[in-house]
Amino acid sequence: MKPPLKRILLYFLLALVIALISVFLVGTEKAYGSPLIEEETKTELGIEIPKAKVEVVEDKKEELTEIQHTIAVVAEEKQVVERTLEDTRSEIEKMRAEIAEIRRIKALRIVPESAYSSSAAGNLYALGNCTWYAKSRRPDLPNNLGNANTWYINAEAEGYKVGAMAKTGAVGVSTRGYWGHVVYVEKWLGDGQVLISEMNYNGLYSTRTNIVAESDFMYIYEMNMPEITPEIVQKPIEVVGKVPEIIDKLLP
Repeated sequence: MKPPLKRILLYFLLALVIALISVFLVGTEKAYGSPLIEEETKTELGIEIPKAKVEVVEDKKEELTEIQHTIAVVAEEKQVVERTLEDTRSEIEKMRAEIAEIRRIKALRIVPESAYSSSAAGNLYALGNCTWYAKSRRPDLPNNLGNANTWYINAEAEGYKVGAMAKTGAVGVSTRGYWGHVVYVEKWLGDGQVLISEMNYNGLYSTRTNIVAESDFMYIYEMNMPEITPEIVQKPIEVVGKVPEIIDKLLP
């Protein structure tokens, strides 16, 4: 039995509509691409970077900027250190010059004037006596050294250098007599002789200068301070000299 004509026409129209829809979908896919496939293709080809990767790149850029800033700061600090190093070297050279001067003074047997230029609480010794005169010539000496015959041991106890070798500017101490006697060394003359000045040798307030044997007295020098030696000076130079090298290792 033949199908009715209307049914045939209906089937035909339905097939035509399905065909048109299929053609439309295929054309759209060719024009715009499949979202899933296209996304995968672009990712694999590196044309489009995912958002997470973009954020990572931005973070790295910020880190790089911070590193560059740190390098600039370190470089600036290095310049400051180098300037400080130059100043330190200059100070060390001054110290070396002072050492040379100390050695020169030692060779000349002189108590440095700078060692006794300051006053130790005035002069409390009995006016007109040899101790008062010695204190007036060596104002750095303390007022508690006692009678002349105890000056040597008491000065040593107070931290002063002492010895049997005469030096210009030293105080000579003799324990002869009941009270002893102290003098001021005006100049070491060599050959075992010294030029001294003294008070109360022939009475209160009387003063005189005299050339005597170096061995007549024991001597009080300057305050016993730690001696600066070239070895002490050289060590800071070695340490400070390594600073630029250490900083260079921090720079690219």
